[in-house]
Amino acid sequence: EPWKSKIQEEELQPKFNHQSFFTQAGLSNRSCADGRSVSSVLEQGCSGFTQAEELKLFLQSFSSGARKLTEADTKDLLRTGDQDGDSKIGMEEFCSLMKRSEEV
Repeated sequence: EPWKSKIQEEELQPKFNHQSFFTQAGLSNRSCADGRSVSSVLEQGCSGFTQAEELKLFLQSFSSGARKLTEADTKDLLRTGDQDGDSKIGMEEFCSLMKRSEEV
């Protein structure tokens, strides 16, 4: 049954840790201008915000062969980055998310 293999694949995926990712990618010590540049790559429309569907493709924005984030990873990243509760991450919120990764 195909759904069983999909569930097993999801269970094998390591939990995404955005703080470690930002640190290892060298993004945690970047300026807000750099954060805005990264944020604009992530958001696929011209809304100025990154939404859940775009966050799923977060890793693929950095490497086309990377995996999609799981639902749990996406919700965690959105919950952590969304400071005003509008269910999306704006450029300033993304910058703040990067800066908070420095503290780890």
